Formats: sequence, structure tokens, C-alpha cells
Amino acid sequence: MTTPAAETPVKTFISYAWTSESHKARVRALADRLRLKGIDVILDQYHLRDGEDANAFMELVATQGPVKKVVVICDPKYVQRMNARQGAVARKAPS
Repeated sequence: MTTPAAETPVKTFISYAWTSESHKARVRALADRLRLKGIDVILDQYHLRDGEDANAFMELVATQGPVKKVVVICDPKYVQRMNARQGAVARKAPS
């Protein structure tokens, strides 16, 4: 009997606004739970180092990674930034 090949985890990027430390903690808790379920989560809190540009990080993820899913956590601050075209949430990916 052969064993089934291990499935490659789906790469999933989580986008959210840095509204508050408690909001960031809730997003991190969600990402931790998804990872426990076998989902390969890309999250700034895991991958972005101090001093690195958050905008460049998001552009790199959007254009160079094999991301299959995106989870967007829209709180009022995220929507405000999108509507005002401010910050990384409003950046257009290069064509």
C-alpha cells in the first residue's frame, strides 16, 4: 500500500491595517491558527524585519511569490486608507 504524497500547503497572504497593537495581536492569532491547520501564511509579523519597507514587502509578495489566496481583514482604518489611496493597502501592483 502506498501512502499519499504530502500536499503542498497553500500560500496565503494576510493583508490588514496596523490599527492598534490589539488588532495586530488578533491578526497574528488568526495567522497562528491557520498555520496550525497546515496553511502556509505570509504575514508581515512573521516575515517583515524591523527597518524594512512594508510597501516593498507587499509588492514583493504580490509580484514574486506563489501566493494562491489573500485574506484581507478590513477594519475602518483599512477602508479609510484604501479610499484615500494611502499606504501599502492602496498600492497598485506593477504591470
